[in-house]
Amino acid sequence: PLKENVIDYSGSDLATSNINGIFTGESCYLNGNASIYVPISLPDNGTISLVYNPETFFDYNTLWDNTVNADDWECWIYATGIIRARINTAIVSKTLSTAGIPYHIAFTWEKTGNITLYVDGVMAQTAAITAWVAPGNLYIGGHYGNDYGEGNASMFKIFNRALTAEEVAIEADILNSEKKMKIHKNGTLYIAGDIHEGL
Repeated sequence: PLKENVIDYSGSDLATSNINGIFTGESCYLNGNASIYVPISLPDNGTISLVYNPETFFDYNTLWDNTVNADDWECWIYATGIIRARINTAIVSKTLSTAGIPYHIAFTWEKTGNITLYVDGVMAQTAAITAWVAPGNLYIGGHYGNDYGEGNASMFKIFNRALTAEEVAIEADILNSEKKMKIHKNGTLYIAGDIHEGL
């Protein structure tokens, strides 16, 4: 049922904004000086879902950003391990346990409702959208207006509706049940034995 409402990029429709980023159909490695441009405008209601393995925690390890404003429609991790996402003044966050392991991150929004952040299939925080900002196009790993991400982003999906908590849990559970995850880093394929094991 989820496939009806998802844009799942295989790589052919993405354009790297910096050749130092490595992108495959399965994942992209961000080296702190690269991003991936996603050439679509985000919908008024939707979900971003991905697995992100932050190589390190620093101010600011960016997961995604936008073309509208450097301070709107973004998600990043602080040096303290706090992951934060926002649309304008609506902000949600959660503290991650450690760098160097993959997390399933989901971010949902409804133009006339709330934003919600999920980590590993569990709701972390919800906030009301009080001022809507049209999203524009998306960058995986930040862009010129912000710091770039440093880590591995994989299984990236954009849904054209806000997934329910149950659906987000299913998305995260699919990753856990596979027990193997392909990670491309500097052109080398690694296989993690479990979603929460480091490389």
